[in-house]
Amino acid sequence: MAKHTINRQQLVLEFVSVVFAVLLALFLNAWREDAASQKQLLRVKESIRTEIEKNDLEVKKSYDYRLKLVQDMSRREHMVSFMRVDQIPVDIANDQALERFLKNSLTFSSSRNYQEIAIKSSGDQRILVLDKHVFQIRVENDTLKLFGAGGIQLRTAGISNRFWEKAQATGTVGYMDLELVDAIINVHNLNLHYLSTADDAIEMIYNGEPGVLSVLQDMVYFESEIIKADSVLLELL
Repeated sequence: MAKHTINRQQLVLEFVSVVFAVLLALFLNAWREDAASQKQLLRVKESIRTEIEKNDLEVKKSYDYRLKLVQDMSRREHMVSFMRVDQIPVDIANDQALERFLKNSLTFSSSRNYQEIAIKSSGDQRILVLDKHVFQIRVENDTLKLFGAGGIQLRTAGISNRFWEKAQATGTVGYMDLELVDAIINVHNLNLHYLSTADDAIEMIYNGEPGVLSVLQDMVYFESEIIKADSVLLELL
């Protein structure tokens, strides 16, 4: 009986040893995988931080420029073109004479053929009508100036939008806090809307379509929202 008892004890010890060894191996393997994943997570988060910081600088510069542009356009203070008075061979106070001259020498629109070109006066205000576009005419410092929504330099912020794809491709999303994931998705979606709006603005400007001011205002909105969302994301990173 004693011999059988010893054999049973040995079997139990061997079984426990094997189970312990297997569990230890699984634990060590899981620990190594988790450590590797955490290192990968840190690398991805640092990459995202670098990308967002660069984007943020670009968007802030673009926002400062575009906000002033929109404000000037809203107040009709955005100068489209100018000509020295002594270079205009007609009486600039004569609407009909100036209109005829501009029809033949629109230096700012040489690539376009307008169906309607007219100068109209109302009180102290003088405007130049080019199809659906309206420009205010002013004479300042011996210079004839046109103000309106033409001659716009878009200056879209040169941002990249790869950080979300990086997080997904590396599988590190599963190791991130939900708050961080939400912040990344928010910035990613805002960037997509911004770039899409910029494409619309480029097309409108290229085709000379009206309504550019409204699109530029949308871009200002998205730029301000991106700046706020970038700040939140950088804090979480």
